[in-house]
Amino acid sequence: MFSFLRKSRTPIRSVAIPLIGTLFSQPGTSALFGRVDTIAPNNKVELSVEPANGTELSEEQIRLLQELPNDYNYYMEMLCTYLEVAFEEFSLETIKQMYFLAAIELKKYNSEWYFTLEPGPNVPSIYNHFQRFTVVNKMITWSNVSLD
Repeated sequence: MFSFLRKSRTPIRSVAIPLIGTLFSQPGTSALFGRVDTIAPNNKVELSVEPANGTELSEEQIRLLQELPNDYNYYMEMLCTYLEVAFEEFSLETIKQMYFLAAIELKKYNSEWYFTLEPGPNVPSIYNHFQRFTVVNKMITWSNVSLD
């Protein structure tokens, strides 16, 4: 009923990225999105990419995306170590059990990534929120978690 009022959710374009999966763009946006199971070993990750030239992925972007599965352990270790410093009451192993990688966004400038860690079901309420990070050249440059 009233289907003429709804916007179409049909993807207008899809891009298959070897070793990663297929990403889709929605009408009105050039960004590509997808839920892929090739990055994290135990869950799907929401992956989004801003095409470098506004419409197409560059060879550099494709290469960076294809390296993600190999870099997964590095990034998770870096992000969880940051949280271990912020949340002194928890060990690194506990933090690794508290959060999982939920989303990654590659910005059009190639060296800038946004990572989002999602809390698991048994995380104490004071820590039960998404942890967000900006990573540039494999270094954390911003987080919504203060180290103070």
